[in-house]
Amino acid sequence: MKKKYQAPKTLDPEVDDRLRAMLRTTVTAGSARALKDFPGQPHAKTGTAEFGSEAHPRTHAWMIRYQGATDLAWAVLLEDGGSGGADAGPVAARFLGDLAR
Repeated sequence: MKKKYQAPKTLDPEVDDRLRAMLRTTVTAGSARALKDFPGQPHAKTGTAEFGSEAHPRTHAWMIRYQGATDLAWAVLLEDGGSGGADAGPVAARFLGDLAR
């Protein structure tokens, strides 16, 4: 019987540092730029998931984010909603703007 892979309980610190840097760069220069002006060092990842069998598949758009300065984390999912950066990003920015009021 093949042994199941067991994920480590913690990441190697170098891997953790690199992931955090990539998630921050996604906000400062990548597809999550809709969040770049928010305080607290936001880190994010956007994504687009295709589904269906059409020639031009429909998509779900998503964005996940955590606040570098706090423990706040959240996710936005737009079912049948376009792309992560172009569509989920502005929704996330409106959500955060409303929270700040």
